Amino acid sequence: MQPGQAGFEQAVFHFGSGILDAQHGIDRTALRKIVFENREARTWLEGMLHPLIREESQRLISVAQPGPYTLLVVPLMFETKFDQLVQHVVVIDCPIEVQRRRLLLRDNCTPDLAEKMIGAQMSNAERLEHADSVIDNSSDKDLRPDVLKLHAALNRLALMTN
Repeated sequence: MQPGQAGFEQAVFHFGSGILDAQHGIDRTALRKIVFENREARTWLEGMLHPLIREESQRLISVAQPGPYTLLVVPLMFETKFDQLVQHVVVIDCPIEVQRRRLLLRDNCTPDLAEKMIGAQMSNAERLEHADSVIDNSSDKDLRPDVLKLHAALNRLALMTN
């Protein structure tokens, strides 16, 4: 969704210049309001973006530096079927109240829009059912020890599967 990329060009053509900010990039707040107020708009955007994101992800995976494992960060992992591309799924989890609070702070959106954004995603319980590993991000604690422990586990897993 950067200027010059196919997703950016298609989104601006479809939604118009009202989704652009003062620097001519995507005004994510304006776009969010459109797509979470109009299901057809969100369906169109996801249908356009997800194949582009999958294609670019596969390209990046193919040129990634060799290592014990490759990390693929996908916010809608299950909704977009990206889990079919991976051998191990890590879910970063927090209670819905924390998710809601962080959305309001990060995106400066209304509580109604935050609820719509959360409602468009798979529930935390469903995500956890599909997880191979989970990192609890429910507080503001330093996650580095948990990430390092997971990294060690993933390294061991990679050695066993290679």
